[in-house]
Amino acid sequence: MAIHRQYDAGVSNNLNQAEEAELNQKSTLLSANIKKNNWDFYLNTDFASQTYDDSTGEIGLSEDSQDIDYRKSELKLVNYTKLKDFYSTLSIQGQREETDKTETLEGTSSNGFISSNSISLAQSLTFNKKIKFNHSWLSRSSQNTIYESYNTGIGYYFDLGSTFNSEVSLSKKTRLPTVTELHLNQGNITANSDLEPEEFYELNLQSNFRFSQANGKLELYIRDSKDTIIYSYDARGIGRASNEGSSKMAGIESQINWNIGQVQINWNIELVDSENTSNDKSSNGNQLPAFFHASQFMSLGYLFNEVQMTIANQRRYNMYYDSANLVKAPNQNIWSLSANYNHHPWQLGAHINNIFDKYYTGFKTEPLPGRSFIVTLSFSS
Repeated sequence: MAIHRQYDAGVSNNLNQAEEAELNQKSTLLSANIKKNNWDFYLNTDFASQTYDDSTGEIGLSEDSQDIDYRKSELKLVNYTKLKDFYSTLSIQGQREETDKTETLEGTSSNGFISSNSISLAQSLTFNKKIKFNHSWLSRSSQNTIYESYNTGIGYYFDLGSTFNSEVSLSKKTRLPTVTELHLNQGNITANSDLEPEEFYELNLQSNFRFSQANGKLELYIRDSKDTIIYSYDARGIGRASNEGSSKMAGIESQINWNIGQVQINWNIELVDSENTSNDKSSNGNQLPAFFHASQFMSLGYLFNEVQMTIANQRRYNMYYDSANLVKAPNQNIWSLSANYNHHPWQLGAHINNIFDKYYTGFKTEPLPGRSFIVTLSFSS
């Protein structure tokens, strides 16, 4: 009970103090896509900035203020090859990320620069429209650290009639530590440069259905992981990512889209059951922290000529802040409203997120956006 109170005091204090912190984010994404014969060419650039100020709340070990400028450039080339009973998709991708960080603590400023370069090759092969095989290789370098991974999987596709089809697959995958997890402190989350890649095997079954007015999918998966990368807080309320032994996970995801004239209804549900199977007695048998184990998203849209009006609700439940499962995060309930005008080749959108200005904090105890207004303009040819 004393340990529980200590954890509760450490993390809950950060959550309460976070109400006085400010988080401002901006991002700009530019993309271009060129198609010619059986080739696709993609060029994407992403510019983002974030300012985090907790000088009033003094949360945990975090900085009084933190300014981050992020840039990403991505080049991707995709080739499609189709023969009589054989279909191949081959992609080659290069990416560079740069992060400039300025931190201020008690009037003293420090600067940092982090960059990473990655290249990947991926191929998906389909035989007789039934058997699928995919494999990929990725190499990433950052701050004198090089990671490489090779993933592979095999699947079988089968029809269950004119309106149903399913696919079962078995794959071996690798999750590399992100540059942020390795080198960048994030509020109460401290960086861990000793992180190792997480490897897991996954068995997946996905079924799809389509009728005249409705379509959807149901996906089931089982995952067995080693060197699991887990975020968790200690009793002081300070968190970090670490390789915490092994874990098991099972999940179900469903999606239903229903069109009735000019009305569109979407309903998505995700349920996850996780178990920490590490040798640590304090966490063995517990749920994995840092993510919600149940979520639901519903939206109702109405199309009036070229204007689509949509109201949506997202609910998320059951997340812990620590591996011992002593401190549970509040559930979330967020409403949003949007209007989109589509007149080819232009699309104009207006969005209000978190209509009722609900206050929530993320796992890193940073304040999540309150009521926000977003305007989008896009052009496609």
